[in-house]
Amino acid sequence: MVSIWTQWTETLIAAGTAFLLTLVIGKFLIPELRKLKAGQEIRADGPTWHASKAGTPTMGGIMFIIGAGVAVFVLGWPRMLEGDFAHLYVYLFALCFGLIGFVDDYRKVRQHQNEGLTAKQKFVLQLLAAVVSFLCAYRRIPCFRFDRQALVPDRELIGQCMRLGLPIAAQNALIALSCMVLQAVVNGFGEKVVTANTAVAKIEQLVMQPYNSLSSALSAFTGQNMGAGKKERVSRGFRTGLVFIGGVSLLMLLVMQFFGRNILSVFVKDGDVIEIGMNALRITSFFYIFLGLIYVVRGILNGAGDKVYSGMNGIVELCCRIGLAAPLTRIPAIGMWGCFLCSGLTWMITGLLSLRRYLGGKWQKA
Repeated sequence: MVSIWTQWTETLIAAGTAFLLTLVIGKFLIPELRKLKAGQEIRADGPTWHASKAGTPTMGGIMFIIGAGVAVFVLGWPRMLEGDFAHLYVYLFALCFGLIGFVDDYRKVRQHQNEGLTAKQKFVLQLLAAVVSFLCAYRRIPCFRFDRQALVPDRELIGQCMRLGLPIAAQNALIALSCMVLQAVVNGFGEKVVTANTAVAKIEQLVMQPYNSLSSALSAFTGQNMGAGKKERVSRGFRTGLVFIGGVSLLMLLVMQFFGRNILSVFVKDGDVIEIGMNALRITSFFYIFLGLIYVVRGILNGAGDKVYSGMNGIVELCCRIGLAAPLTRIPAIGMWGCFLCSGLTWMITGLLSLRRYLGGKWQKA
């Protein structure tokens, strides 16, 4: 358990370092990109609400690449001294895709139109990057190597993957469908609310990254320990996960409450959109703890092979967004804020029901 805790601590430090570096770099990079007029061009035949994005600095991915790169090199330096370069290869793989994005954005800026690389060009370049990265990893990282016997299909293993994977696929499909339902309600409030909702969603995707990484780690951790018959370690992993998401959620709550406007100003320029997005973040950030709880329980129960939970998770989110989005917005005192309150309440209800499923203990018999 100590090694697991150490790995999570290192992951949290690396994620936090990269996040802070990205914010600092962005503070200086975004104004410079604006001076260079490296702004987003909007197609004239596109949706009218896209117009508010005109001029938004493009090529901003540079700050993410630099922030992540510094974290990888500095925090990974002790491992590189020991001859372990696995994390470096992963970063180089991401860097290849970042360079493709840079070329795409550069062409948009240079040609002053919202058309960079064609779909075919992107596909070829991404495929080439994937092949080169895999060959590099195959030569340098032992776990990527396999013999001919490994290419023989294992029907039993394939069957297990299907039994465990299909419920999770259905879960993700239902969650995506529920988000479409919510988006339909958001669209009814006009282009400024739609733009603000899009910006908020992008920011919250970053918030979800630590939760998602923890969920993946817990899923593998649970599967290994369930197979070894060490269920008590899973329980300890659950408690450790709660501490992790508690700390991240509190940090993100403070960030969104006090710096939400600054973060939004990186993505949009319209003052009304920033105001709407800032208040939206102040609403949803109070519910981040429940969002983190969902990811912790989801990682453990999916790792334990609890197929019932996978279906339940997706159905609950779908029902909550269908049942809450429109009714909340019809309350005069709430109005459009019901769209964002719906997301928070959905996380809370799903998180509490997920916790109940975990405490029920049926996952131990899955």
